[in-house]
Amino acid sequence: MRIHLVRHGHVYNPRHLVYASLPGFGLSDEGKLQADTVATHLSTLPIARIVSSPLDRAVETATPLAAAVSLPIVVEHDLSEWRLLDRWAGHTWESLDSSFPTEVAAYLADPRALTFGEESLDAMAKRCVNAIRRHATNSGDTVFIFHQDPVQATTRTLLGDSMDDFHGNKPDHVEVRSLTLTPSGWVRTEDPAPSQATPLPTL
Repeated sequence: MRIHLVRHGHVYNPRHLVYASLPGFGLSDEGKLQADTVATHLSTLPIARIVSSPLDRAVETATPLAAAVSLPIVVEHDLSEWRLLDRWAGHTWESLDSSFPTEVAAYLADPRALTFGEESLDAMAKRCVNAIRRHATNSGDTVFIFHQDPVQATTRTLLGDSMDDFHGNKPDHVEVRSLTLTPSGWVRTEDPAPSQATPLPTL
């Protein structure tokens, strides 16, 4: 069994808002090109299922791949954005320190120990991993298209890695993380060069 965890493409967001789970934030022109590029790459693989977060940016990223391999997009709500970010939704990233004093600093220091927000890091990781396990199939590769922090948490959980330094080497837009299930557990089978993590999650 092999899976591919993919972060969605670049989003059109000229006001630099925290969009979290807000509707209406689709791909930018750059993001659309990224979606076409990752579709070309993945369409050479034996893809049997495509599963996407319900948010616009993820579904739009999945669409060219679905067309290329003639498969439907399975929408899975448990692959949505980390609900922590909904607390900040609609605010600009630059205004967060004044609107929510100390919260961004706490998130960057140790997202495991936050005392605010609707959902903990562990809870987010659990719902995403459960979604992966429900949808992954033995009949071919499964592609999951969702969001930066959820992809990071899912990767580390499946591989049995620590959540220490959670913000290190986060996935870039349309970065593909391929994992294979072996008798001893999940292993990384394709390891692209680590990306530069941005200081704030441009999700």
